[in-house]
Amino acid sequence: MPPHLLLDNYTYMITGGTYKKIPFFNTDDKLRACLNILTDICTRDGLVLKVWAVMPNHYHIIVQIKEGSSLPMFIRKIHSKTAVYLNKLVGVNNRRVWYNYWDTCIRNEKDFYIKANYIHFNPVKHGYVEQPDRYEFSSYKLYYGNDNGEFERLCREYLLPESLMGDDF
Repeated sequence: MPPHLLLDNYTYMITGGTYKKIPFFNTDDKLRACLNILTDICTRDGLVLKVWAVMPNHYHIIVQIKEGSSLPMFIRKIHSKTAVYLNKLVGVNNRRVWYNYWDTCIRNEKDFYIKANYIHFNPVKHGYVEQPDRYEFSSYKLYYGNDNGEFERLCREYLLPESLMGDDF
């Protein structure tokens, strides 16, 4: 498991990947359920889910955490509950669904907008949609066009260079 820097009252970008990159969440219903589980856990645990995109074989989120030490338990809850849901749906027991997760501390405002931009355009990068506003399972529509263009302006200002996008999944 990669090392984790667990800081109180901090904002993190978290990426979770499925086992062997298998697209377990390959229908709208499965993606919706995964997103609902994620948002429910955030609400119950008092975390602030700021940005998200849930895809068939991985997710990206930006979340603010009160107690850094709660991050591993938060991820275990998400992975456990989504795996139980999925395995029950298809009638299998104890199938491994998730491989691991990676977290990065958000350093400043610029870093936040770079990562938010990356997350919102990730479904386009992977070919799920041609434009981010057409992807139902992300926070894109909550931000773009709803604040007089400020979020979009900042994301464009802090656009992540294509050469740094990498191949996360």
